[in-house]
Amino acid sequence: MIASQAQPGRPRRGSAAAALAGRDREISIYFFVALLVLHAALAWVEKGRPLLVMLHGLATLGAALVYGTNPRRPGRTIQAVAYICGAEVLWHMGARSGALPWEFGKYAAVMVMFVAMLRRGRLSWLPVLYFALLLPSVALTLAQMNLFSAREAVSASLSGPLAIAASLAFMSGVRLTPQQVCRALLWFVVPMTGVAFLCYAGTFGASEVSFGSSSSKAASGGFGPNQVSAALGFGILCALFWCLLEKGKLPLKGLLLLLILWFGVQSGLTFSRTGLYLAGLCACAGALPLLRNARARWMVSALAITVFVVAHFAILPMLDHFTGGAFQQRFENKSLTHRDELMTQQLQIWLSHPVLGVGAGVVDKVGSALEYRAHTEYTRLVAEHGIFGLAALIILLTCVYRAFRQARTPYAMAFCLAMATFGLLFMVVSATRLAVLGLALGFASARFVPEYRPARKIAAWPSRAPEGPRLPAPTWPLPSGFPPLTAGIPSEFSDPASSFQRNQRGETA
Repeated sequence: MIASQAQPGRPRRGSAAAALAGRDREISIYFFVALLVLHAALAWVEKGRPLLVMLHGLATLGAALVYGTNPRRPGRTIQAVAYICGAEVLWHMGARSGALPWEFGKYAAVMVMFVAMLRRGRLSWLPVLYFALLLPSVALTLAQMNLFSAREAVSASLSGPLAIAASLAFMSGVRLTPQQVCRALLWFVVPMTGVAFLCYAGTFGASEVSFGSSSSKAASGGFGPNQVSAALGFGILCALFWCLLEKGKLPLKGLLLLLILWFGVQSGLTFSRTGLYLAGLCACAGALPLLRNARARWMVSALAITVFVVAHFAILPMLDHFTGGAFQQRFENKSLTHRDELMTQQLQIWLSHPVLGVGAGVVDKVGSALEYRAHTEYTRLVAEHGIFGLAALIILLTCVYRAFRQARTPYAMAFCLAMATFGLLFMVVSATRLAVLGLALGFASARFVPEYRPARKIAAWPSRAPEGPRLPAPTWPLPSGFPPLTAGIPSEFSDPASSFQRNQRGETA
């Protein structure tokens, strides 16, 4: 009789890990390198060509709807969303106008997750309530602006919260293995190569580049330095957690460490401090739960020492020399770049309109003496939505807290804490400008399934004992007139040993 029918490397039926493991192929290093090279070439070809940017975006959305909406494979949905969130910045850098709608990345990610939720048939109500509380202020916006201006204001104000709500609603009901999480992280890193390549073309690849005391748009590929720096910072965080979660695969880990250094260099040269600060703070926050695990503690220490030594003794002196000393002066500057003034102004607007606020997307037009858009989501919510914005903010923080409480293993807690920290800090400095905010909070709410370990194959045992010395059968005196106990029974049943011998010789009864 065989004690276990499970084959090595295959999960047992009925387990959660079995339902998720082995459905998607592993990404080989050759395929990953090919994707990196392809997106560097795409970034170069699409730069300044709106038609190519539009084709890339529409093809991505179509492939995501076909490939990433299967309710039985939620990992593919998250991979598609991760790619869209990474490619959003690449599309903006390729063409600022005449291509895709400005909020296309957020709406595309929402559409993919919405279709996946419809096919799955389950929905979390708390993120829906978070977004629903922001809808009453739309009426105030329509009362103050014409239809075209109101549409633009509402889209700019609510597309970010809509992406957050969709990510939390979908990913909070998803169970992922570490391998599925790692694949999703790699799919965000892939388009970041194109972003970093355009930044390289504007710095090291440019014939002439100048740096001052503020962020550099030329070093950011012609797009907003704050957004480019933040996206590269999240790429650093994704590559770092891939190295922590994935076991083995040293060549791919070495390649990702090189990408971490490259993303860090290009993020720093934008002269926007957002990306490096977010990546550093989130990495430190995520490392705290790992200190309880011996293996993870050694891994974190090795990564931290490697990055510190290379950055301190090689990269930082090189960057300071390349920028003529401006790099050190920029990162020693503690200025908040008018964010404190904007926050104070928005709080004053809330005190003047405490119940309904001033309307979605209106806060930048109400008595603003500064030529800057809102950068802090917390004060923008209460200024535009009043008490409803405050309630929505409390619900959002509740979702993040529940996600952290559901994490069980040190790695799950580290991943959740790092991603939640990125999302919450991103809203302090960049509001909801990028779809990567929803991806980060969605990652934080996903549930980890313990890694599947295949059972060992147990050797089959013979069903009958081999031939050996036969012992005489015990005999008992029977009353006179009774037939023997084996009367009428065929010999192959009454004598198992002889039947076993005939079977071994291939004879039949």
